Amino acid sequence: MTVFAPLMKTRDLLRRWTTEHIPVIIPPEHYAVVVDEIHRALAAGGLATTPRQAPWMLRAPTRILTWFAGRSLGGSTDVPLQRLVADTIEVLLHPSDLVLSGREKDAAHARAVLAERLTVTHAYLTWTKEANEVEDEIRRAWADLEAHRATAAAERLTAIERKLHELTVPYEEWEALFRQRVRSLFRRAA
Repeated sequence: MTVFAPLMKTRDLLRRWTTEHIPVIIPPEHYAVVVDEIHRALAAGGLATTPRQAPWMLRAPTRILTWFAGRSLGGSTDVPLQRLVADTIEVLLHPSDLVLSGREKDAAHARAVLAERLTVTHAYLTWTKEANEVEDEIRRAWADLEAHRATAAAERLTAIERKLHELTVPYEEWEALFRQRVRSLFRRAA
């Protein structure tokens, strides 16, 4: 990555593109689902993208790193690194990072679309164990709502609200959890 990163940065500078990193943690078994969720979210926000395999210069180092991580964690983390491409933006999805590239205005629009539409996804939008557990509870509340168990969902959301008041995590994680909870409340009201 040390060799290839300057090449990619130069390409973005020549196009006058900015690059933003959005932290995510994607379990390997959900990688393809998350790519599809992001693809659909961008399309719903007016950004039609085409899924493509990431270039070899990104796949090779990522494969090496995930191989070592998988061996140290006792499992396989081999995922086919993907990107979503449009004329105005590119989204590269690593197992632990979403890289959004585009002109400043286009990147801001894509970031807003993802922040609004990816409140509940198969990817973790937080990175600490405590915050991941809250995201799991939010997913369970959404499952309750989908199964028309409004009382169970309401109880979960109330417990999540209490947990958010007690949780000691970085602001970015707290904000992501709060946004997910608020979206759940709107969904419950609908």
